[in-house]
Amino acid sequence: MKAKLYVLIICCLFVNASTTYANQSPNNEREPFEKMFFESGHKSVDDAVLEFEKHFNRDIELPVMLPPVTFTHVFGQCHIDTDHKINDSLRIEYVSDNRIVAAPNHYVIDIRPATQKHKEIIRKRNVIRTYELDGGIKAIYGTMFNGRINALVFERSGWQYWLCVDKRIENKVPADTLFEIANSIGLETKYKEKLLK
Repeated sequence: MKAKLYVLIICCLFVNASTTYANQSPNNEREPFEKMFFESGHKSVDDAVLEFEKHFNRDIELPVMLPPVTFTHVFGQCHIDTDHKINDSLRIEYVSDNRIVAAPNHYVIDIRPATQKHKEIIRKRNVIRTYELDGGIKAIYGTMFNGRINALVFERSGWQYWLCVDKRIENKVPADTLFEIANSIGLETKYKEKLLK
């Protein structure tokens, strides 16, 4: 039940972030776009990653590549489920302030321990294609939340990754792009290792 609630929350955030924000202060000025994110527990990506790594006492690797669309903001959020220990996750969210960029540019990286993975985040009937990432890792591409979100889901190094984009930008971020982004995880580490040799 908790897992379904968490998935519903992700869907709501996608819908909310693709809406134009017209929040105004008492003196008729718009509030900063990022205010609602910070008020809902988001923080810098570095702070969220550090908190998540510290909680699990292990490093996490992020993709080096991003989708080829414009983002105005990036936020991180670390969720530690202290009550049930079944829904811990790190969420990195790239969004566009629609007052500046008139597009539903929204990209989310959701990472959780593989021991707490959602087994069928993309339902079988919504699977469009399966991929084999570098290293023989199986990835599933399909739609979520009544077809509003396209996602690539896979496991790597003991983590379950979801790479999600708003379906309205699938012409700019097709499945093959998410595949390339997934394969860019760990490239920075491999490059550093080469430099040290």
